[in-house]
Amino acid sequence: MKKSSILIIFVGITTFFPIHAQTYTDAIDSIFFHIGKTDAKTGIIYERVLSFANLTHYNSLEDHPDTSNFSHFLRAYNELCRATFRPSVTMIPPDTFKRLIENDTTRIQIGMLHFNFNTFDTSVARHKLYFDSDSVLRIPSPRACTCCA
Repeated sequence: MKKSSILIIFVGITTFFPIHAQTYTDAIDSIFFHIGKTDAKTGIIYERVLSFANLTHYNSLEDHPDTSNFSHFLRAYNELCRATFRPSVTMIPPDTFKRLIENDTTRIQIGMLHFNFNTFDTSVARHKLYFDSDSVLRIPSPRACTCCA
């Protein structure tokens, strides 16, 4: 639900206020430009990419765990790489990672991704953020906006 809310907000905003960005990640970064990332200690904000691997809900049901395959595994890794915003988080580029896996034919391929990542809390965003005239989300200062407080 949270993910779909952000996607709907993003699509609505980009329809009315075109963003001149090359990628989805650039567009999200430009919208959230004035919002600090200091609380995102992992260096990865998952909403910076379109989520096809659906990692926020992956294995969320204990009695029906999800299984993955090679394609899903690589997609998930690629999304985590692209969602990384902090240069100190070093990851092997996805193409190199894929080649390493494919070229190693001497072992049985079993993989596990173990990453912590941050996500946006949409309930907080709805109450504390507003769009300025430049289509960028901002945190209202006490004297800047009385309609959003």
